[in-house]
Amino acid sequence: MLASPHLLIQMIISKRRVVAYLLLFALTGVVTQEAYAHAYLLSTEPPLGSALQRSPGQLRLSFSEPLDPRFSSFVLYDQHGKQLRRLTPLLRSGGIQAELLLRPPLPSGAYTLVWRAVSASDGHLTQGIFPFTVGLPVVSGAPAETLNQAAPAPPLARLFTRWLGFAALLILVGSLFFPLLLPRRLDLESRPQERSLLWASWGLLLLTSLAEPFWQARMLRAAPLDVLSHSHWGEMQLVRWGLILALGGLLKWSHAGGLQRWLMRAFAGLLLLVGSLSSHSAALGPAGVLADWTHQLAAALWLGGLGQLALFWLPAGAKRPTGERAALLGALVSRFARLALISIFLLLVAGVFIALQRIPSWQALFSTLYGRALLAKHLLLLPILALAAFNRWRMVPRLRAGGGAIKGFRLLVGAEALLLIIVLFFAGLLTLSAPPPPLATTGRTLQLLQTVGQQIIVLRISPVRVGQDRFLVTVSDQAGQVPGGILKVWL
Repeated sequence: MLASPHLLIQMIISKRRVVAYLLLFALTGVVTQEAYAHAYLLSTEPPLGSALQRSPGQLRLSFSEPLDPRFSSFVLYDQHGKQLRRLTPLLRSGGIQAELLLRPPLPSGAYTLVWRAVSASDGHLTQGIFPFTVGLPVVSGAPAETLNQAAPAPPLARLFTRWLGFAALLILVGSLFFPLLLPRRLDLESRPQERSLLWASWGLLLLTSLAEPFWQARMLRAAPLDVLSHSHWGEMQLVRWGLILALGGLLKWSHAGGLQRWLMRAFAGLLLLVGSLSSHSAALGPAGVLADWTHQLAAALWLGGLGQLALFWLPAGAKRPTGERAALLGALVSRFARLALISIFLLLVAGVFIALQRIPSWQALFSTLYGRALLAKHLLLLPILALAAFNRWRMVPRLRAGGGAIKGFRLLVGAEALLLIIVLFFAGLLTLSAPPPPLATTGRTLQLLQTVGQQIIVLRISPVRVGQDRFLVTVSDQAGQVPGGILKVWL
């Protein structure tokens, strides 16, 4: 005899199973390998800032992730800032190493390679410069190291779009799973009420999803159709659209129950998975994808449940007789409180796991846009957790005892949901921002050379990081002697 869905959901939220699931999830971190979200430049050959006696036959750049050659670019400039040639990369080692042939050989001078690298796994952009000289005197001093520059901060309009899309997706997913907490009779009563919220969140999700290719194409300086048809990000976006449209078709029969409703839940879970496969966490392998998917699902169950309670069930319960009200709301809120507790635990476990993979140092938490957004997100969780604890241990027992204090509880639940939606703003900012580069690629000194007539000007920047840096300018002639009479240098 098969168990009912409502019995299954109660089995899942038993305490012993919660502990087992948390331990199993935590152990996935043991098998992960070091990886980075975004294709960061790890090393170059010759080394960055090299003073070469003769022109190299090729330049070799090694990145942390495979590159998408269609949208990555490598442009060589001379010492006067004139573009010399656009180099076509030959990808090796599974796409993480780019070889650039220099034919014909370069004459004596100072050169700068400007590169833009688009990750083949998540479609994110990094960029930077690779300076070197040919046939010029060797300048003494510390060698230059790798410099990675993340893409500029996302436009506010794109951030707003991503925020609304996140909120719509999580509310839609959570609302689809919430009826599993209801007794059969109440589940049937809820269907006319939930359809309005499902359609509103579905429509908003579709609109924001349709806008994403245009923002991605603008960042990559490409046509939207090229991005959709010639990138892994585009493939994931097409799958995402297919799932959204399938969900919309099934919503027409959501009142019928049975197979259609379970298909909608399956498609909703796949929607979250598609997002995880094209996220920063995709670079971490299966464990990273699992952590990101669990993080999203836990947030959806929490936020969607709060929305259902605040918009539908608490107002409906207030209209019922006192005895029936206590039985209805007491049972429903108690079940949701247990599910919310599981969601919070999973959010914390997955969030800590992801943060440990993303942030290489405490300094990066305060000195980068990604780190500050992550810090703000977690600080906002503190009042949310305080509200959740108050509701769980003070308000829920009162509702279970006599069904009173519904108005105050509804306000607290609404405030909890509103704060969660604000947290999603910073979650959206995290998905559009570059995580800090690995410590091994954080440069101590960047060395740039420029010739003006017979003079060689060298600019050294250290430690090459966000915040305060030291700039040192030296001037010498071709023989390495320091000329006199120089009062100012314009760069």
